[in-house]
Amino acid sequence: MGVAVAAARTMHAPALFIAALVLPWDGLVVPSDDAWIAGARVLSEEPLSPELLTPGKSPVPRVGALEQSVHDLGRQAQTTRSADGRAQLYGEIAKTCRCTRPKS
Repeated sequence: MGVAVAAARTMHAPALFIAALVLPWDGLVVPSDDAWIAGARVLSEEPLSPELLTPGKSPVPRVGALEQSVHDLGRQAQTTRSADGRAQLYGEIAKTCRCTRPKS
């Protein structure tokens, strides 16, 4: 588990958040508690500043407001043990991350 978090933290922001979605997904489908917890920790601990997520571009205004939501979901995910609960949280996390993308 520690290795996965350490590896994710060496990535640039977009890759980091992709890893934060892939790890919990693996936790659901493998299933793997280690992968789920590693992804939850990344989501709960890593900074999500607009500047970090959109370097050199104008950030989507609501990114700052979503940071707390993502961190809260990550903390909640760390203590969720049931597959149904994890699936529901994963949907909430994915929905939240979708909100940070600019509309085309």
